[in-house]
Amino acid sequence: MDSRRTGKIKINSAVFLLLMGWAGLWSSSCMFNTQDSPTTISLDSTVRFADFSKVVIAVASASSDSLDTIFNGSPSPPSAFQNMNPGRFLGQPVTLRIEGYQDSLRVYLKSISIGDFRGSITIARADLKLPHFEYVGHAHLSPSEAYSIGLAIGVDGNAFTAYGDRSDSRRPVVMRYSAVTKAWNTLGRGGLSQGPVQTIVLASNPSGTPYVAFNDEADSLRVSVKSWNSVTEHWDSVGQKGISPSGTVQFTLAIGPAGETYLAYKDERHGFQTSVLEFNPYRNTWEVIGDTGFADSEGNYFSLAIDPLGKPHLAYCDESRRGRATVLGYNRATRRWDFIGEPGFSSSAIGTSMAIDAQGVPYLAFSDATDNAFKATVMRYLPVAGNWSLVGPEGFSPGQANMPSIAIGPQGAPYVAFRDQENSGALGLMRWNEANTKWENIADDGLPKIPIWTPALVFGPEGEPWVAFLESDGNRLSVMRWTEFP
Repeated sequence: MDSRRTGKIKINSAVFLLLMGWAGLWSSSCMFNTQDSPTTISLDSTVRFADFSKVVIAVASASSDSLDTIFNGSPSPPSAFQNMNPGRFLGQPVTLRIEGYQDSLRVYLKSISIGDFRGSITIARADLKLPHFEYVGHAHLSPSEAYSIGLAIGVDGNAFTAYGDRSDSRRPVVMRYSAVTKAWNTLGRGGLSQGPVQTIVLASNPSGTPYVAFNDEADSLRVSVKSWNSVTEHWDSVGQKGISPSGTVQFTLAIGPAGETYLAYKDERHGFQTSVLEFNPYRNTWEVIGDTGFADSEGNYFSLAIDPLGKPHLAYCDESRRGRATVLGYNRATRRWDFIGEPGFSSSAIGTSMAIDAQGVPYLAFSDATDNAFKATVMRYLPVAGNWSLVGPEGFSPGQANMPSIAIGPQGAPYVAFRDQENSGALGLMRWNEANTKWENIADDGLPKIPIWTPALVFGPEGEPWVAFLESDGNRLSVMRWTEFP
């Protein structure tokens, strides 16, 4: 949009906002010239800022990446947006950038003064960018039907996803998304498993190296773990091949903040009860922590998470307590697994998913099978009280929530992704608002409106949610992320 006017410039975005619902970023290339009238910028509408943290207003030269920040924080009345001084940009093109991320907050942007500077602004370009979900790369990363998917993101912004490829004899595949090239590539060509695999679990260590665990039918369904060697561009075994002593029905892998690597599994030799191993990098071996077969976990419902001090926590549906949730933490001093709170603290739980925040507080999400029609419920452990408490109401999701996946956001709020039966099986994503004590839907602009399966939720290095899932259209793997910027 081009406009040449002296004095007050109006960007009429009301119609656009009514159509689209969200305004996240407004930017305009401007030219500052000497005039007698004061310079103002007005938006002729109420702007609803989207999710996350704060409002930033800044100006920068078009030839420079540096910004002069004029305002940075929670928005107040319009007076808070004053004291903009672009005097050093006289006579050259500049960019005025207004970024908004306040959740569910309406801010009136009217007559934003550019300090005491008197001049005019020539609008060369005005963009209104709406926050939304977008496919990372493209939809349908797997060439055909996939299963047992995983998602991990390194500190460098590179993302990894893993899946079983039914078009390749059910062999595991790991792909990497480059934050530099913006493209997905397969890591290695074969060499992960000898035969077909039933389950695949993906994790990344603190330096961003992907690890993949799988149970290989060519090795009697025993679990092996491999890590990617970026120098040789091959997959290296982590410890011995076939880590579990016998065939497994379920397992999971988790890596702590200092690279502590743990594997939990249920195997035939121990009556399909749960054991946990820790990798010893000095001996290149996996070692049992606690007793073998110490937890009686029902079905395929257990979850492993590591707290900021490297302590592993195991959550599971406790068969001895009518399928209610129990969480254990490993006590390295006593070499025993201790209950975190009371055992069986929940209603009947299905599909447990656990995450631990930066303060070491564990959160547990599950489908509530008792009186809440399999809707999502989240609980957290309060160390001072010594018990588990509900986060919001029981069964807070609109309808049945299948396969919930929980992750902690950049400001400590838990997010839950799930298959939303109330919405024909489409992807649901909700976040806990501590201030308003309620669960909120995350803006679903861009989310597919078709049924999905097995969502996996993680956060990127800039605090943005990513989610991998299988689309019902051929059960092919897709990855999406929330984007704020052009």
